[in-house]
Amino acid sequence: IDYEIQRLDEAFIKILGVRPKFLRPPYGGIDERSASYIQSRHGKTIVLWSDDSGDSTGGTAQQSYDFYAGFANQGPSASPRMTLSHETSPAGYNAMYMGTVPRLANAGIKLVSVAQCLNADAYEVFGGFGNRDSSWYCGGSWTPSNPTPTTTTTSSTPAPTCARTYRSVQNDTCAKIENDNGLPAGSILRANPFLNCNDIWVNTPICIPPGGSTSTTTTTRTTTSTSTSTTPAPTCVRTYRSVQNDTCAKIENDNGLPAGSILRANAFLNCNDIWVNTPICIPPGGSTTTRTTTTTTTTSTSTSVGPSPTCVRTYRSVQNDTCAKIENDNGLPAGSILQANQFLNCNDIWVNTPICIPPGGTGGSTCTQTISSTLGQTCDTIGADHGVSGAQILAW
Repeated sequence: IDYEIQRLDEAFIKILGVRPKFLRPPYGGIDERSASYIQSRHGKTIVLWSDDSGDSTGGTAQQSYDFYAGFANQGPSASPRMTLSHETSPAGYNAMYMGTVPRLANAGIKLVSVAQCLNADAYEVFGGFGNRDSSWYCGGSWTPSNPTPTTTTTSSTPAPTCARTYRSVQNDTCAKIENDNGLPAGSILRANPFLNCNDIWVNTPICIPPGGSTSTTTTTRTTTSTSTSTTPAPTCVRTYRSVQNDTCAKIENDNGLPAGSILRANAFLNCNDIWVNTPICIPPGGSTTTRTTTTTTTTSTSTSVGPSPTCVRTYRSVQNDTCAKIENDNGLPAGSILQANQFLNCNDIWVNTPICIPPGGTGGSTCTQTISSTLGQTCDTIGADHGVSGAQILAW
């Protein structure tokens, strides 16, 4: 146990400059004696789950989606849930693509990290990011260079003392919070080393250290934040799929909505960094007038709600794939794969990434995989398991 934990801690410190304060036992298999030992000797809090999506034990993407949809249907509950899903499981990440996160958020359910749930720091900070060297690889084994664990005294002593805990709101930065509380520059980050000062998530618990001046501004903002967070998300008149360069302001303008309405209806969004193809709730109250341009009579709102771009099929990447290789395999012109999949790093594509193959190539009809269907499967369920639509399965 000591070596396994120390090896992981060393890797985290070397690469990211932090050491995790939480530990989830593999498969949840741990007894009270082991949990007490790890907590006292290594200063880690043991975390288990209350509900399992089943995505790692044979469950499909649809079953994982239905698992979270069940919580959305129940609405906000006084009983918190600690759910288990795996970002490395196709069923897990395909369920996310199907819209589990906005489904929960739009039902008024607040999604938080383990650290936020426990009002605790997720990491112990040792420094900045490391520089990659030959030791950064997943293989082999080694004896930890310094197997001295974190002591219970160190991990349980808060540093520094907090005068109070503040919940962040939209557009907060460390400098703004320091200014609102009359604190010297750098004091918020020293008291909360886990923060990214210019990208603070809404409702993050932040330690306000002593030494500042009190003001009515803080009280007013806290009250506003509380009333906003308890307001349920509005009903959606439709769900819109975001496209390249979308922002909350642009979507509001396109739909004739007042400023701030898109973020209120989709509290999970980063308004200036919206991922392509994110399902977004369009709340009521907008105008239905068709928008046109002065340069052509063929432009219509259909451009903003359709997929961008159209895919003839979805391909799952394999080892050593690059954009150029996929283009060559499908007879596509240079640059077309990145244009259709702008989230890609063309020279570092993760295995099993779903990639849109746009029209215009010569290899679009080749199958990348053949499966044998089982009892009860449909085009829709097979498509969900492989990150495509039922219509595409039928067409192929």
